Amino acid sequence: QVVAMPYENATMIGCTDDDYYGDLDNVTATHDEVEYLLQAIERVFPPIRRARIMRVMAGVRPTLYQWKPYEDDLSREYEIYDHKELHGVDGLLSAAGGKLAMYRLMSEHATDAVCRKLGVQAGCRTHIEPLPGGEEAVDEDAVAAEYGAPGYVVRRLAYRHGARCRRVLDMIRENPALGTLVCRCEPVTEAEIRYAIRHEMARTLDDLRRRTRTGSGPCQGARCNFQAAAILADELNLPPERALAMSAEFLQQRWKGKAPVLNGDSLAQEELNQAIYNLAGNYPEVAP
Repeated sequence: QVVAMPYENATMIGCTDDDYYGDLDNVTATHDEVEYLLQAIERVFPPIRRARIMRVMAGVRPTLYQWKPYEDDLSREYEIYDHKELHGVDGLLSAAGGKLAMYRLMSEHATDAVCRKLGVQAGCRTHIEPLPGGEEAVDEDAVAAEYGAPGYVVRRLAYRHGARCRRVLDMIRENPALGTLVCRCEPVTEAEIRYAIRHEMARTLDDLRRRTRTGSGPCQGARCNFQAAAILADELNLPPERALAMSAEFLQQRWKGKAPVLNGDSLAQEELNQAIYNLAGNYPEVAP
């Protein structure tokens, strides 16, 4: 079963299931997996191969042990293990199985198990309390008119920050220069990047990508990572050498996601981009 899910400025297609025995810190999709997904989507959307594939994502699902079933037939259920009962090791619990879609329920059951071990009696509230910024609905048109901001910027801020989008817009109101777009693919303003650093514990370019999607668009950070690294260095008082190292590390991680989908002219263009960055940043190496 293959799913196509619209997400922000792109569509996510997936997924595949295969046994994995390699390094858990270096997981990537294969060309065969990419081809499998393309063939599946072609049945309902024939022009898919003319679309630009930005990158792939891969991860390892710790499914519960079963003997003989094929990978895609393995159960997606989960278990919370108390290692005192299993191995005589007190104070250690672990969760295995499950998948991202049931993360909140898994977390609730894991926390319940910890509370029982500690003798804590408290009701779960995560299913009724809103996430930060979700306390109230955002009238995007009214906010755009109030701040004189482009509608597409407000929509993206409201999607990511909810009612807290006003905090970012207040920064731009106080200093209009912070309204400059750093990542044009998404788009992400300088104010949002500085807000993520100051209030959301962003300490690396990958943190910024997760908080704001900086570097997640079609260019995969090729146009924005230098500027984003400079802002990080300014906010955290980092030396220039550290900012350059962070930039090189970020491009290396982006390359891992792009490599399985590159071929022909797109591969040649990417190799040219990597060479340009090697020279501009004086990097010893950006991609293998």
